[in-house]
Amino acid sequence: MEARRYAARLSSRLADYMVSARSVHAEGASVEELAVKQGLEAAVLEKWVLYLKPSRDIRPHLERWFESPVSAVKDVAQQYQIQFDATAKKWTKCFSSRRTVSS
Repeated sequence: MEARRYAARLSSRLADYMVSARSVHAEGASVEELAVKQGLEAAVLEKWVLYLKPSRDIRPHLERWFESPVSAVKDVAQQYQIQFDATAKKWTKCFSSRRTVSS
């Protein structure tokens, strides 16, 4: 139960983590300072920084992110947040119905 609450708290801030990770890469911002300033967990932000590090790897699901101009970063991150929330809702519904059936 605690793990679910923790995951829900983190997932609701996906866009904030993405934007902050971009600040680390683009502006050289400090992970620790950004985490404190934005109310994020530094260890989680560090993982987002690694995940969103620009690379030559082909990652179609992040194409919009890497191609977005600085002026659109917050909007694009919010789009990812909305997409994630919709997918999470579907998965939750799917797993809930399976638990009900198997009970």
